Amino acid sequence: MIARPAGGNAMTTHAKRRNFLAGRSGRKEYWVSVILTVVLLLALTLLVPSRSSGGSAAVVVWLLIFARRLHDIGRSGWWGVLAMLASAAPLILALVLGGPGMLGALAGQDEPSGAGELWLLVGLIGPLLIQFGFTLWLGLQKGDAGDNRFGPPPSPRAFGPG
Repeated sequence: MIARPAGGNAMTTHAKRRNFLAGRSGRKEYWVSVILTVVLLLALTLLVPSRSSGGSAAVVVWLLIFARRLHDIGRSGWWGVLAMLASAAPLILALVLGGPGMLGALAGQDEPSGAGELWLLVGLIGPLLIQFGFTLWLGLQKGDAGDNRFGPPPSPRAFGPG
């Protein structure tokens, strides 16, 4: 028989948690959450290919994941909201500088041309790069060693050894 760690696996740890915002997430829990969320969102996108495929629900899920990890490094979960707003900045910039042609291209009515293509690229790739950078940065930060204002450190055994 294989001995299981006291904390259980990733799925049972998430299922047992009543208040997802309470407490802190270590790096392992964070990366497991990120991977599960990406897989789930990709599956939903492939299974339900509509324009309203739960974008706002995805934002809420990401904010919950970010908040717990930010708590582990001693920062408020509101920093996650700030990161989301920063990732929207390139899209807003592209819409403002791309003009009416950009709105038509995003709506699928017009083909972007010249500078419009560049702004479309900035508006679509920029947010992904900012989001990816923040997700990576947050996952690489070491958590506070002891208790902080968000509670005790996460159990190192929550997801097994290491």
